[in-house]
Amino acid sequence: IGRNVPYVLDPTFLLELSDYDRLEQPSGITGDYLFFYAIGPSIRQRILVNKMAKKLGLKVVSWNPQHYVLDKLLIRNLVQPKIQNPGVWLNLIKNAKFVMPASFHGSVFSVMYGKDFSPLARDKDNRLEIFKEFILNYKTLQNGDLPQIFTPDDVNTKRLEELKTSSLNYLRSALNE
Repeated sequence: IGRNVPYVLDPTFLLELSDYDRLEQPSGITGDYLFFYAIGPSIRQRILVNKMAKKLGLKVVSWNPQHYVLDKLLIRNLVQPKIQNPGVWLNLIKNAKFVMPASFHGSVFSVMYGKDFSPLARDKDNRLEIFKEFILNYKTLQNGDLPQIFTPDDVNTKRLEELKTSSLNYLRSALNE
């Protein structure tokens, strides 16, 4: 287009957690759990979730009712919330002991809520490239039997805040032009 276009963060990063807290609704799930969120019916992902849950000694809360039968066949100690809406989804990530998202936004909220998490991504998932900007040693590759685990200590919060500030400044400037 003949001009330099800056990169901005996904809008979900630009709001404050208090904005999302207003949307949150109780999940009805109690105790420690691993939250698994996937859109597609990947058998490989479910095998990895089952292995991680066993390693961590956690039950698994899965989200997608369309894949419940597949989940039930491949994942031990599985439960699903009775109600599934965005407020419950936020609550499940916020209160999980561990998160295994197979989606960009599942990873976003894992970072925002300071969760230990392992993204279940394909090696060439370009949507996850932004995480290399503020997560130390980020790789989407699976090493060994389990995917890479990230903790809040792996997140460069200073860099994330810089990206958030520059994104907001650019958007405000562009909207005022």
